[in-house]
Amino acid sequence: MDECLTGNFSCPDNSTCTNIDGSYECTCNPGFVGNGSLCLDVDECSIGFIQCPEFSNCLNTVGSFVCDCWEGYKGNNTDCEDIDECQDNSTCPEHSTCINVNGSHLCSCDFGFSSVDVLCVDIDECSDMELGELCTNGTCKNAIGSFYCECFKGFLSNGTECMDVDECSDFLNPSVCQHHSTCINIPGSYRCPCNEGFILNGTECEDVDECNDPDGTPCPEYAICNNTAGPSSACVPWVQTQ
Repeated sequence: MDECLTGNFSCPDNSTCTNIDGSYECTCNPGFVGNGSLCLDVDECSIGFIQCPEFSNCLNTVGSFVCDCWEGYKGNNTDCEDIDECQDNSTCPEHSTCINVNGSHLCSCDFGFSSVDVLCVDIDECSDMELGELCTNGTCKNAIGSFYCECFKGFLSNGTECMDVDECSDFLNPSVCQHHSTCINIPGSYRCPCNEGFILNGTECEDVDECNDPDGTPCPEYAICNNTAGPSSACVPWVQTQ
């Protein structure tokens, strides 16, 4: 009689009935081991029979085991490979760059932004005391991710600095000063002093008539002073006519 077929047997849980001549026997299922009248689960992970792939942990289950990949990794049937979280555009907050690393990722805030909790927040460079004074000779204006300078009169912005405008440069204005004067650039402005031999009269530089100097003519005796434009005059010898 086949006791296993008729059900006339008594085997413990996690075992299989096998018919033999005149009787039957109970064999523990794979993953279980006999202990007297019981079939107990074999902890494959603790006895070192199982070699799980790198970046995973061995987890015992009833009658078997699983190799559980670490967080940040996924199984491909044989190995645990890194998950590139940066392929998902929603991984990092706005104004940041996702950097994938083994088993994880980093969110690096863009230049001009700082990390606050889980966000990248604009840095107000104009009020950040650690950056020192910005926009000398102008007013600092914050912008998203940066700043710019509104410069005072006589200065020109290059974006983050106020540079002096050289009004005397021929490239900017060759006729900024009146005739008979020299343009001298100064920070934020310029001056137009009259050349030697000329004197300012209102807005014009007029020739100084050295021949009408109240302290006396610059010419020697018996010479006629003849004024010329500029810092000198001509002395013409006086010739008596018959």
